[in-house]
Amino acid sequence: ILNGTVQVKGPGIIIEVDSAGGDVTAANILDAVQELRDAGAESIDVGGNRIVASSWFTDVDGRPSVEGRSLPEKFTISAIGDPHTMSTAMAIPGGVTDTLTQAGARVKVSEETSMQITSLHRRD
Repeated sequence: ILNGTVQVKGPGIIIEVDSAGGDVTAANILDAVQELRDAGAESIDVGGNRIVASSWFTDVDGRPSVEGRSLPEKFTISAIGDPHTMSTAMAIPGGVTDTLTQAGARVKVSEETSMQITSLHRRD
């Protein structure tokens, strides 16, 4: 699971991000990933990209990217772990949801009792 080489199923959260007209950066995405890890996420996917310890984020042509692959204006962040703990972490004042919203994005966090992360880490 930690190497991102197998699919993962379990409870978790889905964060829908619509950054159209906003200024969401790679730093915002990294903050979200770090906060999810701190909240106990066992597996994370950002816009179809499986996140592992060596994953890196940067801005490419004004868009955040995961390991060089730009994220579209609308993307999801999915995380397997305790849904209540992670959704609470996303709602901390001044935290991930507030920061993304201040950057001009619309954000929706949904708790899921069962979900699956099917993306696998790419070793390009």
